[in-house]
Amino acid sequence: MGAVAYVTPYTLILEDFDNKTFLPFIESAEFLNSIGGTDGVFTLHPELLAKYYKGPIYQLPDKGGFEHILDEAKKKGAKYLIIDSASVNSVELIDLFYHSVNQYWREIPSEFELVKAKRWQYGIYRLRTDAPMFKAAVFGHLEWEAHVPWKTTLASMDASTKTFDDTTIISNVDISEFDVVVFADFLRPIDDAERLYLDESIQNGLTVIISGLSPENLAGGTTNLTRISTWFGATFHTEAPKEDRWKVKFTENAIEIMSDVTLDREYAFYKDSDWSTPIGAVVKPESVIYAYRVNDGAATIFLHKFGQGTSIFVGPRFGFESTDKWIFVPFIRSLILSVLD
Repeated sequence: MGAVAYVTPYTLILEDFDNKTFLPFIESAEFLNSIGGTDGVFTLHPELLAKYYKGPIYQLPDKGGFEHILDEAKKKGAKYLIIDSASVNSVELIDLFYHSVNQYWREIPSEFELVKAKRWQYGIYRLRTDAPMFKAAVFGHLEWEAHVPWKTTLASMDASTKTFDDTTIISNVDISEFDVVVFADFLRPIDDAERLYLDESIQNGLTVIISGLSPENLAGGTTNLTRISTWFGATFHTEAPKEDRWKVKFTENAIEIMSDVTLDREYAFYKDSDWSTPIGAVVKPESVIYAYRVNDGAATIFLHKFGQGTSIFVGPRFGFESTDKWIFVPFIRSLILSVLD
């Protein structure tokens, strides 16, 4: 009926998988499919994952241990590792599982980057066996965990990420070491010195991605975006009522980024919660609009060039968990890569 492993001060029950829920494998497969569906993945139970994921699946190495897993990942080309509550066949994997369900419990090797987790069920790790394609910083309100979907998406693009709370003074961080800086629901109004620093960094070549309520706070705490319009590309920030569910349509510009988008379809880039409707903006003529809200025509995904840099606005705050995330996430990935190429 299973076994019990004792890890002070925790008790971990290894369940009989004949009776275990398939939910971790269903959710893991949905995630893997949303980022392409072709990456190799390690799991202790390949037969369960194979019911839902058609990409390459490999048996988790019996020896366990961080170094051995990375060696096997290099040989097989595996990019992900699923650790569930029965996948603890070594002390190091027990560490890994507990880091999955409690991200602040313990540090693990940087080659194992947690990209998705569900408490007491599973964690999915990105296995980094090569140098990252680019470096990214994510500034956001940590209590809202707005940084989580961005870290996941960036990791799927072979980026290394570093997270900062929105209490961090931007001008105290050397953002020149990053290729991309994301502001994910940055809730603190910044001051003039921070704004000037950001302005100069973008003009010198930085790519910034702005989402959620960040625009008005980067403008100093106002929906009038005049203070940042030169690099942001919009003059006004607009949030719909919390109970509304406003859908989004793509423009012809979006086809140049990804041919799979359908122009006459309305996409649900939200989940069923308050304030989930995609945030929009009134843009300047030179900004490139990729998607807009159907109800009022406000631009909700757009790009703006400033000097040598670029800003990208992503208005669907909860788009990563939406019904139509299958098109939203790949589009955002493609848009970012089109700027970095």
